[in-house]
Amino acid sequence: MASPVGVLDFWLNEIGPQGWYSGEEQVDSACRERFGDLWQAAHDGGLEHWVEGTPATLAYLIVTDQFARNIHRGSPLAFATDGRALAAAEQLLGEGGAVAVCSNLEAPPGESLGRLIGSTLTGHVRQGSDIDLHVFSDHLEPVAAALEREGLQFEVERKRVRKHGEERLFT
Repeated sequence: MASPVGVLDFWLNEIGPQGWYSGEEQVDSACRERFGDLWQAAHDGGLEHWVEGTPATLAYLIVTDQFARNIHRGSPLAFATDGRALAAAEQLLGEGGAVAVCSNLEAPPGESLGRLIGSTLTGHVRQGSDIDLHVFSDHLEPVAAALEREGLQFEVERKRVRKHGEERLFT
């Protein structure tokens, strides 16, 4: 079974931003073949020990949120581990991670996309590093309210993006 480092290396280095949002069967197939058993273990509660420390928790979030979408595209199972991902993200944020809230890429309806930036993305996380996590949401107010309740630092950015010849403004 894959390790947190293996998950991060695959998602951040092998697939990267181009593959994250491509929706291509090749990416879905690679996720299924290499990490299908890992997603099943997470679904069954067998990866909860990963939710300790930033890198392993980030790998857990990728498995339970992103890989779920790729492995089970078009199926209700694509959302079966959302509760686990949310609980892990809340725990991570509760440990003092800094958060940047923005939406600069198009998310399919009903899906949430996370995007790692800064030291997390480059693999240079060390003791005391901030955690920069982009949150994509159709509804800014509940996200901002939840972050404010927790006393977390965040920024809201508005981005103008041209995709498939269409220009849109995202928050």
